[in-house]
Amino acid sequence: MIRILRQQGELESHQLAHLACILKPSMTGVLGRLERDGIVRRRKSAEDQRRVFVALTEQGQQCFVDMSAGMESNYQKIQEQFGEESLEQLMELLQKLKGIKP
Repeated sequence: MIRILRQQGELESHQLAHLACILKPSMTGVLGRLERDGIVRRRKSAEDQRRVFVALTEQGQQCFVDMSAGMESNYQKIQEQFGEESLEQLMELLQKLKGIKP
């Protein structure tokens, strides 16, 4: 979720749940913990109090920066061991799987 918010900016909580492939009830708990830890902030829409927007805090932005080097290193190891072609096939299959409606 940190990566998604870093790339997309502020999102409605249901959009974040969809992009992260997390069920909405689970999202509530995850966001509560991230907010408690100072990683994200939630705000209600002024126009419609039912709409909740989520964004990274400064601490959340720094968390992404701190994790980026390790993520890139891990991705490189996976790419070396799995191979570029296999990795592309995996990504295509995961996209198809993501498109399946429950």
